[in-house]
Amino acid sequence: FIQGVTGTSATKSGAVITPMMFAMILSSVSAGQIMTRTERYKVLAVIGVSIATVGMFLLASMNVDTTYTRIVLDMIVLGVGLGATMPVFNLAVQNAVDIRQVGVATSSLQFLRSMGGAIGAAVFGAILSNRFSPALHESLPADAATRFPAQMLAQLENPQLLMNPQLAEKLRATPGMDVAFAALKQALASSLHDVFLVAAIVIALGVIASAFIKDLPLRKSNRIAPVE
Repeated sequence: FIQGVTGTSATKSGAVITPMMFAMILSSVSAGQIMTRTERYKVLAVIGVSIATVGMFLLASMNVDTTYTRIVLDMIVLGVGLGATMPVFNLAVQNAVDIRQVGVATSSLQFLRSMGGAIGAAVFGAILSNRFSPALHESLPADAATRFPAQMLAQLENPQLLMNPQLAEKLRATPGMDVAFAALKQALASSLHDVFLVAAIVIALGVIASAFIKDLPLRKSNRIAPVE
């Protein structure tokens, strides 16, 4: 979004992750301290996933006029929510099993997170690809077929065009192509809106799932009970 829609460099688009990562770290540490003092984690799980849902909905509300500062703030909100959930769910899983099964439970959690990330990337990538072309044709003027060469229209259907600064600048500088360039940015923003919106709905389902977590008493010792 930052490279293609706002038109900033790859370096600056990568830097936007930094505030989110700091927010995740601070939120994760704070959540761990709160759990230690209150010995409760269910409320933190619900609050953390709820904040992450709000952050994702904020990302879904972005458009071609969204500023870089607004994106950073939205990413911080998302980072606070995600950071709060990381120690909570680790502890909830480890606390729910026998001490002998902690290693298996933790590795299973990491495995499921990896699987979810791989599946999510594929699903959201498919949503972006399937929504981009229709959004582009909706953004182009009605006489686009006669106004622009067919080869140019075919090139516009690749959102990676905006990821290449040289090609993007060449397209912007071409006489009469300013309308097509604006339509390309609008189409990318629209398709990414759908991606963020679906992601927000998925996280919102996580809020419901978190409400069913059992708030078990925290384990006070790592000692393995002797087998009788």
